Amino acid sequence: SGPHPFYTIKTAAIFIQSAFRGMMVRKQIAERHKSAKMIQKTYRAYKQRRDYLTLRNATIHVQQQKHKAASVIQAMYKMYRTRVPFQAMKLAALVIQRQYRCHLLRKEVRENFLKLRCSAIAIQAVYRGNRLRRDIAR
Repeated sequence: SGPHPFYTIKTAAIFIQSAFRGMMVRKQIAERHKSAKMIQKTYRAYKQRRDYLTLRNATIHVQQQKHKAASVIQAMYKMYRTRVPFQAMKLAALVIQRQYRCHLLRKEVRENFLKLRCSAIAIQAVYRGNRLRRDIAR
């Protein structure tokens, strides 16, 4: 006569419950996989953005350093470009001053020489006059 209807119903109920539980577990696993993929995708995007920003900041820093170095080089070149003519003018001024001082010194020495010569001539004239008078008086 076959298995008892209760056992058949019980077996069918267990089979249905097992299938339902399997379906629910598969659904849960699929949901978790989906969540894991979303987390991984978000993390990869975050990591890529962080790496990009690090690289960008490093690039900006290098560019700023290059800009500062270029500014320093430009300033030094401008200073050199203005210093060379200035030093040439300064040297020329020193030469002119030295020549002028030498001229003044020569002029002063010449005036002193002429005064001294005049004085010597006057002394010689007085001496010769006195000697002549003395010679005449004898």
